[in-house]
Amino acid sequence: MEVHELGFPLGIRLTHWFNFLFMTMLIRSGMDIVSAFPKFYWNEGCVPGTEWLSLARKKMPEGELWTSYDEMEDWPTWLALPGGSKFGLGRSWHFATAIGWTFTGLLYVAALFASDQWHRLVPTSWQVFPDALATANDYLHLRLQHPGEKGDGHRPFNANWAATRVSRAAPRRAADVLDPIVAPFRMTFLHRIYPRYQFADSEISPFMRINGRPPTAEYATTRSDEYIRLMEGGFADWRLDVGGLVESPLRLSIDEIRALPRTDQTTLHNCVQGWTAVAKWGGVPLAEVIDRCRPTPGARYVVLHSHQRYEEGGGKEEFYETIDLELARHPQTILAFEMNGRPLTIPHGAPLRLRVETVLGYKMVKWLRSIEFVADYRALGAGRGGSREDGQLMGRGAEI
Repeated sequence: MEVHELGFPLGIRLTHWFNFLFMTMLIRSGMDIVSAFPKFYWNEGCVPGTEWLSLARKKMPEGELWTSYDEMEDWPTWLALPGGSKFGLGRSWHFATAIGWTFTGLLYVAALFASDQWHRLVPTSWQVFPDALATANDYLHLRLQHPGEKGDGHRPFNANWAATRVSRAAPRRAADVLDPIVAPFRMTFLHRIYPRYQFADSEISPFMRINGRPPTAEYATTRSDEYIRLMEGGFADWRLDVGGLVESPLRLSIDEIRALPRTDQTTLHNCVQGWTAVAKWGGVPLAEVIDRCRPTPGARYVVLHSHQRYEEGGGKEEFYETIDLELARHPQTILAFEMNGRPLTIPHGAPLRLRVETVLGYKMVKWLRSIEFVADYRALGAGRGGSREDGQLMGRGAEI
């Protein structure tokens, strides 16, 4: 059989179709991720004004507080998947299609060598070159049928349209379908891979973005009258309540927390939006608190409650996040009360915040109010494991 007489068997046609589908979905979901922080830097501090490329239309106000979420853009659905403000769902689409694309490639190689199709790639005569050009033309036009078949095949853009429509109309349902695909791979390949532990103090960034508005009087959606009262008193009356499934509940003042064995770490903060910054954090390993409260055997997760109200939820619910006990005991998981050698400022989480250097920043609760040990996080909020997970459909695991 001459190479130029080869047709496309069903297996090859399907893998070509899925390849093109996943490529377009990867690009569109990637654009959704970029829309969350459409700026590109050569420096790890991502200092405003030093970006080498900016696709942002917004300008941040001078002389007033703004957060990294103010820099987000809402890109149209024809460009981004799914488009809009739920870029956590865009991340799920991106990772799920990356998995699908990888498996498609493996199936393509298997189908290639299970048939005579390998002749298209391995030169056995000069005819391979005009055949390659003809195949490329067919591929670009998605004409992947046997010789003599009519029509030009199915185009994957309909599947892109369906993914966008479902994601916009029923985002939680789409997340429920995608998460079981992504989570096992994330847990298997990323959960125990840790980033660089320590940076030199000379690498500390001159600028650190703020993520989330403080629960102070200026911000009606996030304000907490209790926090305002504690702040005005210099946090002398602030207490961290530690309870839930523990043998010894705790109620700690900031001075009592400072008296515990401390640790310092100069690390790279990785925000889910894409920006980074190096800072030095001083605080207490969360493991020290765990050892003192002694969780019961049924405790599996640590819930961290904030004084902040969740702004994307209209300020009606408190901000919270969960991490599992294994992550809570990691030496890089600390309760920080200092940043760059100074007490935490209000915008960065005073008087106490969580630092978990092995995951993305949205898990690091600021303005801590209490810690609770639970057996299951699904009874909290919308049952997804945190405020960002509930509102923006982020994955509960946030491995870097």
